[in-house]
Amino acid sequence: MNEQTIDFHVEPDELLLIEQIVVRYVQLGKIHNVNVAPIETMMDVVFTHTKNYKLNLHAILLTSDHDFLTEIAGIVRNMDRTTGLLKTGYQPSHRAC
Repeated sequence: MNEQTIDFHVEPDELLLIEQIVVRYVQLGKIHNVNVAPIETMMDVVFTHTKNYKLNLHAILLTSDHDFLTEIAGIVRNMDRTTGLLKTGYQPSHRAC
């Protein structure tokens, strides 16, 4: 059996922000009648933050609903869950400097 271990680490303060992002995404999904998978969304944001681009998590939370949905939906849509990497060419808007 060939298992691949996924290693990622987020700081406690980052995890709190990611949880807030997921909660907001789920709430907006309900408002717009879109089914959101919270666990997958959390994994996608964590993978983006740890394996792709450091995200400015606080800035994401402060954006308008439209920009927030565009950012998180883009991450979810472009995540390759077999590798934990974003598809070629996609870059989130709120990357940390």
